[in-house]
Amino acid sequence: MSDSKVLMGAAHNVFAGRVIEQSGNKETEIGPRTQYQVEVIDNLKGELKGTVVLDMLGGYDKDARLIMIEENDPKTFLLQVGTTYLFATRYNEQEKWYTLIAHPNARKIIS
Repeated sequence: MSDSKVLMGAAHNVFAGRVIEQSGNKETEIGPRTQYQVEVIDNLKGELKGTVVLDMLGGYDKDARLIMIEENDPKTFLLQVGTTYLFATRYNEQEKWYTLIAHPNARKIIS
């Protein structure tokens, strides 16, 4: 996934979006997941519009410990409300959300 072409090929949607709010947490057998409401600004791949639910692996578990899926700065691992990012995601039909690909290159801060 460190190669942009591979990342783009693996993603269902690549888009610029502004994080509106953290909207949920879900505990799973592989760890916590965190959901956000994200306003779609522009699409590089796909045709998303409006506001979507973006899910990421990682977040706070039931014991309030931050679980990160990759080596990251704890201050920047979780998405920041009001920040605009470029996201590479895959659609999860069962949950009806867009899951951020679990690789550092799957998101970049734009502003």
